Amino acid sequence: MENKTCPKCKRIDRTDFSTCRFCGTHYTNYAPPKASGEGFDTGAFLRNGGLTVVLIGAAWFGKPLFNSIVAHATDAHMSKAVDTIDQTTGDLDSEPQNTEALLKRAEASYVVGDVESALADYNAAIAREPRSPEIYRRRAHFYESIGEMGKAQHDRLVADQLSKK
Repeated sequence: MENKTCPKCKRIDRTDFSTCRFCGTHYTNYAPPKASGEGFDTGAFLRNGGLTVVLIGAAWFGKPLFNSIVAHATDAHMSKAVDTIDQTTGDLDSEPQNTEALLKRAEASYVVGDVESALADYNAAIAREPRSPEIYRRRAHFYESIGEMGKAQHDRLVADQLSKK
């Protein structure tokens, strides 16, 4: 993930695709970064039928391979996530207590690689609804996806306890 400053709106954009997530300006001379390795283009591989191989490989080699593929999502997937971030941010501006918008934004932030914002939104959702087992489960899934197994286990235990009440 690289930081780019948009030439139009001058905001720093921390994404790996060719359009500013704030104003929609297309970056010139932009090529998405290659996956680690010897010039292997993960996006092209996935678009050309490699997803089956990836899923089998993920099952065979474990979660690190799958997480690596998620980190190299296509521009269209990233663009949809950015649109979701923009939409939910607008929803939260007009309705600040909208917990579902916070959760959608957290998930979209994770897709674009903004783990800090994703965690902040999950934490804010829990602060708003501390007795919701579903929010704890969703944050547990997030923690697991970033390798924080102890925190994931803790959130699952809290969710289980809240479900019993």
